[in-house]
Amino acid sequence: MTEHSIIFNGDMVRAILRGEKTQTRRPVKPQPATGCIYSINGAHNAALHLTDAGCQVRYIPPTGRSKDHLLLCPFGQPGDRLWVRETFALGEPPYFGVAYRADEGDNPEDVGGERQKWTPSIHMPRYLSRITLEITDINVERVQDITEDEAIKEGVVDPIMGTYGLSPKTVFRDMWNDIYAERGLGWNENPWVWAITFRRVETSHGG
Repeated sequence: MTEHSIIFNGDMVRAILRGEKTQTRRPVKPQPATGCIYSINGAHNAALHLTDAGCQVRYIPPTGRSKDHLLLCPFGQPGDRLWVRETFALGEPPYFGVAYRADEGDNPEDVGGERQKWTPSIHMPRYLSRITLEITDINVERVQDITEDEAIKEGVVDPIMGTYGLSPKTVFRDMWNDIYAERGLGWNENPWVWAITFRRVETSHGG
């Protein structure tokens, strides 16, 4: 078992804490331009294997395949763990309290007598992470392959407003575009993605 970090925004952190988000999709980097694409799951590293044949997704054994032709999933494989980075704030000494933006909204809690500035999630150290996830499955697919049920597992259903009268898949599409469209990986481009299924692991603070 190995550990990798993964970033989630406030909405997705709250969905994980509510137990409503059990999947995430992240673009494959680099996106394969041509070639036959295979996924390796189960006991082996999730990966893309590129050849010059047609383009279908299926499982193949890893033996006899050079790693030079594999794009391994950077988030690990089933059984590995992900520790979540999220926006946070620390209090001044001697208190060293920690606040999480997903809990506090726009303002950090009063830690150490003063409100502290938010620190971007990318800078969160491992020991401050409060959420640890175990990967249970990884697949490789096009983003538009997501089903309505899978969109719900992505945590798109607002606990108060539902899906605003839209289908879960439509809500997911809009969320995807908000993040990736400007990067050239929008819904209409239908990029290849790692579809990661996980469960939350109950641990003490800091993983």
